[in-house]
Amino acid sequence: MKLSHVRYFTAVCKYGGMTRAAEEFHVTQPVLTKAIHALEQEFGVILFQRSSRRLELTAEGERFLLQAKELLFETDQALSGMRELGRRNKELRIATMSPIGAFAVAEPIWKYRRTRPDLVVKISETIKKSALEAVSHEAADLAILVTNRISREEFQVEPFTRSCVVYCMRPEHPLAGRDRVTFPEVVRYPMILEQNDSKNLPVIERQIRRRGLEPEVFLCTQQHGTAFRMLEGNLGYFVMKEIAAGQKRVCFAELAEPEANLEIGIVSKKNRKLSTEAKAFVRFIRKQYGESGKGIGE
Repeated sequence: MKLSHVRYFTAVCKYGGMTRAAEEFHVTQPVLTKAIHALEQEFGVILFQRSSRRLELTAEGERFLLQAKELLFETDQALSGMRELGRRNKELRIATMSPIGAFAVAEPIWKYRRTRPDLVVKISETIKKSALEAVSHEAADLAILVTNRISREEFQVEPFTRSCVVYCMRPEHPLAGRDRVTFPEVVRYPMILEQNDSKNLPVIERQIRRRGLEPEVFLCTQQHGTAFRMLEGNLGYFVMKEIAAGQKRVCFAELAEPEANLEIGIVSKKNRKLSTEAKAFVRFIRKQYGESGKGIGE
């Protein structure tokens, strides 16, 4: 039984004749007639009672019509799913978080696309929680995140680079010129904090308060540009070292606290089989940035 014959049959039933069905498929009426006869011969039944005015389904024809509709629906669903799978196998969906996108995502992606110019890469930058949800719900193939506090029970994590949080200030700041500073030292001065999650305190503020210290927060913002423009006098701003290094008239000191050390890596849903493109990207990162000894999606 040919699938095209089944489609012809349902079209003839839909229109009650050959003419409009033939127009729909851009074939001649004899082609439809031959297809119907082929089905009848294969099944050993008569599907239509033929009259001069229109075609009428027999009892066998009515039964086959119901089955044919189910068959075509399931077939179309399967074909649509496989086409979507094929399309997804040719794209890479990566979720990431601010502020690491500029240096921990852009450079690896740029390098990888030089080897795969045909690949469609879709990057979504959001907060860490949303990026993890995207991986959990398979809305993203992978995430590139700060991985320090990501559960290894739910996610597979493969670190490939590191960074740290630094304390930025203008040259006139009392701590300017220091190589390293501590929470007790910086808490003496008002500070600007990065806040990407409106429902929780900024990460640095939570860490400071855990030490029993009381920070004076001048501003919470999601925009680094805003923070650096407002940085003056005794104000300090906590940000990743790579971002601070590109700023003019800004000096910075490393934060001598364990929480300041950041591990950045690729995150995937544990026990999920990755797409071909996602696996290829992971292998590329391992080769470029060194083996971590722990695989993702293998």
